[in-house]
Formats: sequence, C-alpha cells, structure tokens
Amino acid sequence: MRLAAVDGRVSQFPRAWVAVSTHDGRSGVGWLEWNRNQG
Repeated sequence: MRLAAVDGRVSQFPRAWVAVSTHDGRSGVGWLEWNRNQG
C-alpha cells in the first residue's frame, strides 16, 4: 500500500500473509507489514 501526504512525503507498506509458529508450539497466521518511508 502507498500513502502520500499533501506535503509530498510518501510511505510504502509492503505486506505479506504469513504463517508463524513459536518454540512452545503455538501457531497462527497474519499480516506482516514493513513501513518504508520514502522522504
């Protein structure tokens, strides 16, 4: 997802749907997002 502010700043939020598990046996799925500011 790309977000643009009126003052010209841009951020991008690449997303991935992931499966996760812990060492104690718990598991689940969800979105993993990275906030990349472009200036």
